[in-house]
Amino acid sequence: METVERSARTVEEAVELALMELNVDRTEVEVETINRGKAGFLGIGGELARVRVTLKSEGSKPRRKPNNRGQSSRPPRAPRTSKPRASKTPKSSEKPVTTEQTTEIVNTEEISALAITTVNDILTATNVDVVCNISSHHNLAEGTVALELSGSDTGLLIGRRGQTLMSLQFLVNSIVRSKTGENIRIAIDAEGYRDRRENTLKDMALRVADRVKETGRSITLEPMNAADRRIIHVSLTDYEGVRTESIGEADNRKVEIYPED
Repeated sequence: METVERSARTVEEAVELALMELNVDRTEVEVETINRGKAGFLGIGGELARVRVTLKSEGSKPRRKPNNRGQSSRPPRAPRTSKPRASKTPKSSEKPVTTEQTTEIVNTEEISALAITTVNDILTATNVDVVCNISSHHNLAEGTVALELSGSDTGLLIGRRGQTLMSLQFLVNSIVRSKTGENIRIAIDAEGYRDRRENTLKDMALRVADRVKETGRSITLEPMNAADRRIIHVSLTDYEGVRTESIGEADNRKVEIYPED
């Protein structure tokens, strides 16, 4: 089973980072809190929260329910009446209404528009020559809003091995979910970087597997995030003569390719 450990200011933020790296929903993982963290005083003596997130086995994964296009996930409002009603304490199961949320998000198209606006606001604030639009991989039926970044400064937003892009994706997901309360995944790419990265990893996996099979010696790849390691494992699933295994801990986790006995 694939496992990652992540740290952040809070347990929830650490879990979100792990979910982004694994590219799965909360229902598809088991979460173990290693350290709940503490704020400290004026930033002194504080500790980050740390969690261990493990993918559930295939048989135990719940089936994701797709969101229907154009349909609201919120219950319909009761009609207003002119008759005054006595105030009552809201039930604990009801979501509190905040004054900050001025627009009700009623369908996935509006969530898509909110996601694009959120990304473009961040890009404007960072003063980079990049714009955000809907991607060709956009698939509302599967509950995913796919966005594509383009412009002369996209390299700055990708970062080393895509870490900056992953951080931007995490931030946008957090903002959109806090404003809508909807569990919609926002996937952000930059001029096809993710596809290029996947193809590069597949080619590398096959080349290394050829060498392992030829020499009979195992080879350990450089540390990778969970999404990249998964690409390596899947690429060599049907490759005869070698097997793969993830080794190491936390950020130093990597894939080792062995010759089959």
